Amino acid sequence: MLVLLDIVPWLLVAILAVLLFQSRRDQRRALRETSVTLTRIQQAVESASDAIGIGDFEGNSVYHNRAHLALFGYTVDELNSVPESGPLFADKAVAAAIHASIRDGRSWSGETDIKTKDGRIIPSFVRADIIRDARNQPVGIFGVFTDITERRRAASLLAEESQRLELTLQSIGDAVIAIDAFGRVSMINPAAEQLLGTTRREAAGRRIAELVSPLDERTRSPRDLPVLALLKNPSADRSIDAYRLLVADGSERLMAEIAVLIRTPSGVAGAVLALRDVTQERKRADEAARASKLESLGMLAGGIAHDFGNLLTALIGQVSVAQLTPALPPEAASRLAEIDRIAWRANDLTRQLVTFARDGAPVKKIIGLAPLLRDAAAIAQGSSTLEKNVSVAADLWPVEADEAQLMQVFQNLAVNATQAMPSGGTLTLAAENHRPAPGASPSPADVRHVRITVTDTGTGIRPEHLGNIFDPFFTTKKSGTGLGLATTYSIVKKHGGSIRVDSVMGRGTTFEILLPAAKTPETQRPGAHIQTIG
Repeated sequence: MLVLLDIVPWLLVAILAVLLFQSRRDQRRALRETSVTLTRIQQAVESASDAIGIGDFEGNSVYHNRAHLALFGYTVDELNSVPESGPLFADKAVAAAIHASIRDGRSWSGETDIKTKDGRIIPSFVRADIIRDARNQPVGIFGVFTDITERRRAASLLAEESQRLELTLQSIGDAVIAIDAFGRVSMINPAAEQLLGTTRREAAGRRIAELVSPLDERTRSPRDLPVLALLKNPSADRSIDAYRLLVADGSERLMAEIAVLIRTPSGVAGAVLALRDVTQERKRADEAARASKLESLGMLAGGIAHDFGNLLTALIGQVSVAQLTPALPPEAASRLAEIDRIAWRANDLTRQLVTFARDGAPVKKIIGLAPLLRDAAAIAQGSSTLEKNVSVAADLWPVEADEAQLMQVFQNLAVNATQAMPSGGTLTLAAENHRPAPGASPSPADVRHVRITVTDTGTGIRPEHLGNIFDPFFTTKKSGTGLGLATTYSIVKKHGGSIRVDSVMGRGTTFEILLPAAKTPETQRPGAHIQTIG
């Protein structure tokens, strides 16, 4: 027992020695691991592309990595020897703000200009924070400086490019609209704002279908937007289409839509569409096509009209002679009268064909239009409930025209109007002086015109027929020849005028004619502004 008691102290010493040895071994291992970790951290910091500096709370620099030395040009000793405060910042207020944040225990970050040893100013992103020990006590400051010169240059170039794009979009006369893949508006230019009657801010985020509601070019029935069809089936990169659009000013325009998809590596991101008002272009194209048809018809009419007219004259003459035969049987007299009526109707048709011929040029003289309009209204016969009004400005300018041809124009329009009102209605023939506003198309402001309108309250003209009513031989009437309105169009054009039509189904139709006023205006005899006939 005594032996064991003697051995115990030695055992305790041995155990303590072993524990002390293990502790020192663990410490050496931890120191080696810490040294390796510090070496790795130092290598990482040294190889970093950003400038990193460490300082104490007295404002002294302690450490600079290679990027810091390359950016600023200061060694630690050189920076500590600079007498001024915050020498690394072009704006001393920024340096003061950073130190104030650190003293309050807050980090600081932001873009600012730094100043190098040789006086260069470099835009940088700066982050400053507190270095804390294992007990979370502040022991120093570190700062990271990133040169953002290229980023600033790229941002500047992007801003310039954006400004150029914005100015380009503002100067474009076409309406430009950008939409995302879901058809929501992201941007519109000023022309689109004016066309749609909205602002860029109001349009942003709205569906394009809420702002642009197209109508079929011929039938005027609602249709889908071509750009939305392109988004649904992006097999092609672009689409070109045309449709009618009711715009902000209340008018209906023919628009050409050019849509182009915006493609990214991840797919279709949206589309850009440009809307161009092609109303006038289409009218000019239609006018050219119609003029070509009339010229072709003129060549045909010129070749046969005179010979056919001569034959009809001879036929009418022979019928007239036959009708003078004494004791002509009643049945023969009736048949001769029918032949005479048909021959005169054929002669009228020939007269219409002559209008298209090159030698059907009007024989002009200065005339007043009021008597012609009143005569045309008087000739037009219709339902017993038909009301006919003639409205002529008292100071209406005279025109230089072929009286017979203009009478044919007004008569054609008046007769067509009464035929469109089989159950009665109102026929109005009106004339007034018309001077275009400065810069208006197609006539210069110093050219005066007389504006004649023939309006009915009848059935109207179907939208799909409006573009063809002046074409030769186009008619919707079973007994029509298709030459009445074509003749009217040809006569108006040969007088240097223009004619257009507006019609709404179920409400009626208005034909508007502009004829050049005579160069030497004469005042018409004063008369009532409105005269109601029949």
